[in-house]
Amino acid sequence: MSRTPRGGSLPQSLSEWLQWQQQLHPKSIDMGLERSRQVLNRMALVQPPLVVTVAGTNGKGSVVALLTKLFQLGGYRVGSYTSPHLWRYNERIALNGEPVSDSELIAAFNAVEAAREGQPLTYFEFGTLAAFALLVRWRVEVAVLEVGLGGRLDAVNLWDADMAIISAIGLDHTAWLGETETEIAREKAGIMRRDQTVIYGGRAVVEVIEAEASRRGARLWRAGRDYHWQQGHSMWQWQSDNHRFTLPLPALVGEHQLSNAAAVVMLQQRLPVSVSISLSSVIKALRHWSLPARLERRVVQPEGVECLLDVSHNPQAVAALSDWLRRHPASGRQLALLSMLADKDYTTVIKIMLPLIDLWYVTDSEGERGLSGRELERVITAAGGEACYHSDLTTVWRQLRGQLLTTDRLIVFGSFYSVAAVGALIDE
Repeated sequence: MSRTPRGGSLPQSLSEWLQWQQQLHPKSIDMGLERSRQVLNRMALVQPPLVVTVAGTNGKGSVVALLTKLFQLGGYRVGSYTSPHLWRYNERIALNGEPVSDSELIAAFNAVEAAREGQPLTYFEFGTLAAFALLVRWRVEVAVLEVGLGGRLDAVNLWDADMAIISAIGLDHTAWLGETETEIAREKAGIMRRDQTVIYGGRAVVEVIEAEASRRGARLWRAGRDYHWQQGHSMWQWQSDNHRFTLPLPALVGEHQLSNAAAVVMLQQRLPVSVSISLSSVIKALRHWSLPARLERRVVQPEGVECLLDVSHNPQAVAALSDWLRRHPASGRQLALLSMLADKDYTTVIKIMLPLIDLWYVTDSEGERGLSGRELERVITAAGGEACYHSDLTTVWRQLRGQLLTTDRLIVFGSFYSVAAVGALIDE
C-alpha cells in the first residue's frame, strides 16, 4: 500500500524523501526482484550502452572508484551507483565522480513514485531505481554499479551486466546469503550473464565460481589462473598469457587493493572493441585512485595523533586491516574505536584485532540491526583485552581525546556510521 505523509502530499526535501522511503516496506531488507522489476518496467528505462556490475564481500566500493576513474580518463561519460554512503546520500549516485545534486535526486525520486503505483519498495530498491533513472537521464556511456547485497536477488541485477567483477568472497550477511562461502558465491554469481565477461579477483571457492560461470554461459577470467600479480618495492607486476605490465603502486594502500586493481586491469584488457582505454590511462587512474575511509590517514589536532579510518566490518576485511597494521607498526600504543552491527561476526573481528590493540573504546550502534557496545566490551574483556564503554559515540570520542598521547595511533573501524561520525568529529 502507498503511504504518504500527513496531509497527503509527497515529501519536498531530500531528508523528507529518505525518511519516507524507510516506511514504504515493513522490512529494511527483503530479497527479490519482482517488486522492483514491475516498477522498472513502468518507468521504461533503457540501460546505458555499457553496464559494469561489481559484486563481492569486500572491495566493491574500491573497484567501483577505480573503474569510474579509469573510464573518465578514457574520455567516457560515466555514472556510478554505490552503497552505503559515508556522509551524504548524494554520494551514492555520481556523474563523472561528482555526486548528484539534491534537486536531481528529488526529481528521480518523484519519477520512481509516479511509476510505483502503490508497490511496496525497500529503501534500497527505491534508491536503486532512482539511480537508474538518473543514469539514463544523464545519458551516460558507461554505468558502473555496485551490488548492495549478494547479487542474484539484488535490485542492481535488474540491469544486465555487459561486464562484471566479483572482487572477493567471504562470510558476511549470512542471514540472507547463506552460512557458507559456497552459498554466498552462488548468490554473487547471479550477476553473470551468458556470453559476457566476468572477472573473479578472489582466491576462495574458485571451483564454485567456475561452475556457476559454466552453468550460466559466462566468460570467466580469474586471478591465479588467467592473470597474476606480484607486489614489488615501489612497483607491481601484472601478467596474463598475452601481456605483462609494470605498474605504479596504487594510491589506495594495502595488498588487498592490489588484488582489486589487478581485477580492474583484467577487465580493461577484455573491453569490447568499441571501448578503448590505454595503458597510460590505467597508470594515471592507479595514481589518482581515492576513496574515503579505506585505510584513510587523518591527524587528530592539536594532539597530532595519527588516526586511521577504515570501514572494514567483517572478518575478511578486518584481516586485511590487521595485515597492514602488522606491516606498518605504530611507534607507541594502538587504540581502537569500535562500533558494529549485531548481524556481523564481531567475535571473530575482535579476535583478529586483539593482539594489535592496547586499549579499546566501544559504543552502541544505531538502528534495528544495532549492537550494544556492552556486548563488544564483554567479548573484549573475556578475551583478555581492556575496553572502555559509553553508549554515545561523541562522549566516547571526548573521553578518548583526553587520554591520547602524541605517539598513539587510533584505528576507527567496524561500521560505516561510526567511521563517518568520527571523521566528522575530526574535522570540527
